[in-house]
Amino acid sequence: MQRKILVVDDSAAARQRMQQLLEAEYILEFADDGVGAIEQVEQFKPDLILLDRMMPTMDGMETCRHLKAHQIHKHLPVIFVTSLSTPAHIAEGIAAGAYYYITKPFDVQILTTVIKSAFSHVRAYTALNQEMARVVHVMRKVTKIDLTFKTIAEACDIALVLSHICPQPSEASIGLTELLINAVEHGNLALSYADKKQLLLAGTYHLEIEQRLTDKAFAHKQGRVRMASTPKQIQIIVQDQGTGFDWTPYLEFNPDRAFDPNGRGIALANKNCFSHLEYRGCGNEVVAKIYK
Repeated sequence: MQRKILVVDDSAAARQRMQQLLEAEYILEFADDGVGAIEQVEQFKPDLILLDRMMPTMDGMETCRHLKAHQIHKHLPVIFVTSLSTPAHIAEGIAAGAYYYITKPFDVQILTTVIKSAFSHVRAYTALNQEMARVVHVMRKVTKIDLTFKTIAEACDIALVLSHICPQPSEASIGLTELLINAVEHGNLALSYADKKQLLLAGTYHLEIEQRLTDKAFAHKQGRVRMASTPKQIQIIVQDQGTGFDWTPYLEFNPDRAFDPNGRGIALANKNCFSHLEYRGCGNEVVAKIYK
């Protein structure tokens, strides 16, 4: 079944370009401002929104905040596509609940890669969340948990399970997923930032991950996550068996990486998902806290 994308931009030329780029693969609908976008969300029921920021009547930020304030749209992926590219603009967009922030002029390959990544993330989250909804009352009684993981699939499943111990599962699941995937790909599998960027653009990311998981140099490595819940806070410690990395450039949103299909996960977790985030040692251990 074809996915549906709502394109929101006050520029007719921008809407036409998106149509040319995406109509062969997706069902498209269009709006030229935020008011029209909200109407189309209710009528068209898109699976994803491509949203400009600077528009008349209701701009992109107000539109995104309006949608994310309603539970039914909380997990609807919103990708900003805009010329506003300062760190403050990017941080503001992500804080409003955007899945990603792409600056104009954009690379077509990056746009299509990010769209596919968003759909993949939503599919995985929806499937497992439906299962977890049946046992959430049990998860809230958990006070300690200690788990190991090797694959990205295991990391994603564990992140979603642990998120249901947290007061705000949707926000926690995003941050936990980023930290656990980071432990697998950049930690245990020694995948650099540049490596991941090139693999995503080439469409060979998943193949490379599978190959590294069976490589003798990496096959024995595991990640570990420990969670402890008290009446005042939840603490999560994620460890990997890699050599570490310099995490400092990734704690904040950086416009120099605005055109890359990766590189925002840690900043997103730091800004939106946890009360406190701290890397320790060489970078192969991270502590996240959620205050109740």
